[in-house]
Amino acid sequence: MAGGRAGPDGAVVDEVEGLRVLFEHSPVPQFVADVHGALLLANPAYAALIGASVEDVRGSVPADVTHPEDLPVLLREGKRLLAGEVDVISLELRVRSADGAYRWCLATCSSAPTAAGVPLVVCQLLDVDDRRRAEEELAASQEQVRRLATIAETTADLVGVVDGNGWVTWANDAARAAHGIDLESMPLHSSKLYTNESVSHFFESILPILLRGERWMGELDMFAADGQVISIWQSLAPQVDADGSLVSIAAVGRDLTDWKRREADLAHRATHDSLTGLPNRALLLDRLEEAVDVDQSSSTDAVALLFLDLDRFKAVNDELGHDAGDSLLRVVAQRLAGALRSVDVVARLGGDEFVVLCPGLGRGEAEEVAERLLAAVSASPISVGGRVVDVTASVGLTIAARSDDRHAEGLLREADVAMYQAKTHGRNRFEVYDG
Repeated sequence: MAGGRAGPDGAVVDEVEGLRVLFEHSPVPQFVADVHGALLLANPAYAALIGASVEDVRGSVPADVTHPEDLPVLLREGKRLLAGEVDVISLELRVRSADGAYRWCLATCSSAPTAAGVPLVVCQLLDVDDRRRAEEELAASQEQVRRLATIAETTADLVGVVDGNGWVTWANDAARAAHGIDLESMPLHSSKLYTNESVSHFFESILPILLRGERWMGELDMFAADGQVISIWQSLAPQVDADGSLVSIAAVGRDLTDWKRREADLAHRATHDSLTGLPNRALLLDRLEEAVDVDQSSSTDAVALLFLDLDRFKAVNDELGHDAGDSLLRVVAQRLAGALRSVDVVARLGGDEFVVLCPGLGRGEAEEVAERLLAAVSASPISVGGRVVDVTASVGLTIAARSDDRHAEGLLREADVAMYQAKTHGRNRFEVYDG
């Protein structure tokens, strides 16, 4: 240990000897130093703290075991004490302990005058390392919470915390705005934010996962501030205590409502005609395949397919323009849809071509549908482009019986052939495909 031995005169030594009995049995680390900082006396508790023998400690200086960052304040306060500016100094500093690591200690030092007029410094050290580190960890944790709260308040995601009983304890700006939350005015239970179906799903499937201390992610329906149901993709992170009880749940969510609406719109556009809103060819063939697959195993005829083409539609486009033609097609689409059952499908293939799918109809019933469609199209003249136009159509009909193995495209071609036969035989009529 650094530092030389310092020998005071006899009077000082006598006083130090008188203090020795008090020091040796104290569990609190203590030492007495001269005005130069050299230790004259130290008790076993102090020697044990720094990992040295009592004999080796004598003559050393506290600076030998003080953390370099804390040394300036120790020297400054020591000078004030010896100058008589203060009676006692008390400061927390790090002392190198027996294991070589530094521990926080509260050093309390006072000046003790002697008969010879040479002051001594009496110090006690109280180990506060556990408390100090706990405070540092708490401060770091609070700083982290503050930073996370700042991030949470600025994110567009919906962030909230509920306690183990389901009461909302905190929500960020985005969540408060989205759900109309005002915790200062009224306590809020989280179940009020979710639809009944989502609440049931939570208790049946999600809560058991959270109680295992595991995170859950998925979609839940919640109520917006205006009462509308919105779809939220959520990540739920639980805090579970040692007994397995749920302490809290941190929820981070993102509103999927607009995204799902756009996805539905894109899906609709991919399967529907942009002019009339009717199913397009792709959706028709998909529904036709389903109808044939299902009904071929039933006891009824599989499906009736009717191919409808407007008569002399080209003349309307040529004379009145495409806008007038588009208007006429929209009116015809409405009339066709109004003449069918809820299980039937009417689609526009393009141009003035429409196809009607009627599952589970025999020939007689299908022919009645064809008559009904012809009547609907020609029910009354249609006003377009400043003119009143009489509209008729030609319809081709084919029927796939239960024992047939024809595919959708083949059935569509058959109905198309029958439609052209109807046009050949005078228009405004239907023909049945005869093979």
